[in-house]
Amino acid sequence: MRTRSLVSDILLYIETVIHRLRNRMAVTHRGQSPCVAESPCVTESQVPLKWRGYDVQSIIDARYRDKLPCAADSNRHTESLKLATDLLMLDGDKQAVQRIVESQSWVKEIIDERDENVAQTVQSAAECVAQKEKKYASSLPSKAMLTAIQTATGKTFLEITKAQTQTAMTLRSATSGDACTEGLKKDDDMARHYFGAMAEAYFDNKLKDASVNVQRKTGNIML
Repeated sequence: MRTRSLVSDILLYIETVIHRLRNRMAVTHRGQSPCVAESPCVTESQVPLKWRGYDVQSIIDARYRDKLPCAADSNRHTESLKLATDLLMLDGDKQAVQRIVESQSWVKEIIDERDENVAQTVQSAAECVAQKEKKYASSLPSKAMLTAIQTATGKTFLEITKAQTQTAMTLRSATSGDACTEGLKKDDDMARHYFGAMAEAYFDNKLKDASVNVQRKTGNIML
């Protein structure tokens, strides 16, 4: 009887120790940061945003390579709106666009200085995009973004989008001839809009040069 009682006491003691250890481990686990683990934790905001396989941050860096928006130029909010608008035309995911806009150093400055509401900026940009899409069948990003895309990727916006669209249409053509035709028509509209925008910018520059030359000849140039 005494032996059986001793064994029971030992088993009860072991169970108590195990129970205490489990409780201690549970408390420790609850107090840990979710990123404290054997392997590094990658949060959603750390995942690079891609556009058709290209790193969006590289495109943004190319866009502002010469000069970043700054307080002295009073253009940080305006540029954040322009950037958000262009990014939404590349990727319609407003949350992803908000994350990447907020990650820019000059946007972080206005968040710290005046609690800039980037979510509202992105919403305003989305409304701008919606208005553009009402006016044009195939809207394009700004000339600054088109130039940045070509600088960062080595290809024009049209080359990237048309090549990938045609590939997708080829894969679907066997089952949906109408979808293929519609996609090619959209590509043609985009091409006309793209070259029209580039031609307009080219002739605008030529007109400005001509105006400056006339002013120089007449002696009325404004400095």
